[in-house]
Amino acid sequence: METCQSGRLYLFAKEAGCKRPREFESPRFRKFMLIEKDNIFNEVKALELPLGEYCVVGGGVLSAHSLRPHGDIDLLITKKLQAELEKRDWQKVQKRIDFEVLVFKNVEASTDMVTLENYKPNINEVIKKSDIINDIPFSNLLDVVDFKKALGREKDLTDIKLIKSFLK
Repeated sequence: METCQSGRLYLFAKEAGCKRPREFESPRFRKFMLIEKDNIFNEVKALELPLGEYCVVGGGVLSAHSLRPHGDIDLLITKKLQAELEKRDWQKVQKRIDFEVLVFKNVEASTDMVTLENYKPNINEVIKKSDIINDIPFSNLLDVVDFKKALGREKDLTDIKLIKSFLK
């Protein structure tokens, strides 16, 4: 395992800037990613959410494509699903003054991506054009690139490199 400049643990790609990229080509790493990939599907399926009312965004999308492991699971949800989740065990958490999410275990759900001046997608369109993988809707990789460009953090720029390499 290697720790990259951002201080986060990255086991997932040569572009991450880790010192031993051959580790990412090993059978052990491929097995790890298969387990991670199964985990994202199982974790989201266990939530029993209605198709067409949500999609996985962020790192979970990269995990579904075996690009890197995910930490938490971020969901983009409709207002209708938000109302349903508020009646369940999901807790409202104020992330910032202008951004609130619903949290359940390691899952965060929101009716908005984040509040960025330079990024305001139509949420229903993002959900509608999601890629269905193993019966789970994942945000289209091109939408993930747009989102991560708007965020512009070091880890997002690394994710963009991974996605672009994957799409070649």
